[in-house]
Amino acid sequence: MSDVTLHPNRYPTHPDQTKGQVYGGACNTTRCDNTGAVFWNGMTYGLYCRRCAEGINYRETICTKVEDKPSLEEMDKLYRAACKEFTS
Repeated sequence: MSDVTLHPNRYPTHPDQTKGQVYGGACNTTRCDNTGAVFWNGMTYGLYCRRCAEGINYRETICTKVEDKPSLEEMDKLYRAACKEFTS
């Protein structure tokens, strides 16, 4: 688990801390057991499967497909960009 970078503000914090935190791994949605989580949600600091990302993106693009899990610095940058998007 030491190779998994966890942002202190991630949501939710699952008992299995790798859920939603490993590129291509388990989706961050609590009730979802899908793998293939490659969509980053800058508001929750988690990775989501395609199905859950499409549901989250129903009205606004919140989850974006990424090529790898963002670094902590990138996570904060994506969070600020998401906040700016919602307050514009």
